[in-house]
Amino acid sequence: MKDHIKRAHDALNRLDLSERAAAAIKAALVTRGVNAGQLLKRCPPMNADAAVAWQTLMMEANPYKVSICQLILMNEDKLLLRREIERAIEGVPEVKLLDGDRVALMQMRAW
Repeated sequence: MKDHIKRAHDALNRLDLSERAAAAIKAALVTRGVNAGQLLKRCPPMNADAAVAWQTLMMEANPYKVSICQLILMNEDKLLLRREIERAIEGVPEVKLLDGDRVALMQMRAW
């Protein structure tokens, strides 16, 4: 696992989250291969908790990839989950390192 991803995961592991939110975040991350630990390239299906976690984390990491449609169409249950994750990641700069494209742009000094 790359150093920046390890730092991001250490920060995520320190968060105080419900089991549901922790599982949603885990499902929004790549589990194997060279991109293990990064956010999935595409958002999971809209009705899944993983989609809420992906949208919330991606809003911090690379807001250009977030779907405004999914944000608008979230039901109350999903909004509560989103708020929980937002509150937990507030002030955690390592979340920005979960998107491979953002990291590449930062290394090129384009972000």
